[in-house]
Amino acid sequence: MSTEFCDGADIVPILKSLIGQKIVKIEYVGDSPSLITDQGVGITVTTNEGCGGCSNGWSTFEFFDDLVDSENAIVDVGIEDGEGSESLTISIFKENGNVSKILTDDGYGNGYYGGGFTVEISNVRR
Repeated sequence: MSTEFCDGADIVPILKSLIGQKIVKIEYVGDSPSLITDQGVGITVTTNEGCGGCSNGWSTFEFFDDLVDSENAIVDVGIEDGEGSESLTISIFKENGNVSKILTDDGYGNGYYGGGFTVEISNVRR
């Protein structure tokens, strides 16, 4: 098991290795989602907690709970540059033919409160 602080492009090569795998289970470790693939890989993402009075420093990781209820496959991972921030996107092909994106925001804002994610990749025994 390994834990590493990642932001933006640092995590892309790790997640690209998961292309073709299906998300079969979503568990929570506290408030952090853990996506479990059909190959027994667990991806736990902990977001950064920022300022108590504004949105600076709060990173987000939004996904769809319905992934485990349908056939799906990870088809792409990339970075999209936004206005003053970058977002990691994980594209998921679903059985209805739609492609959904798991969206993130690094949350750096003004930079004073940090940002990014802690990502733990682990082998899950099934």
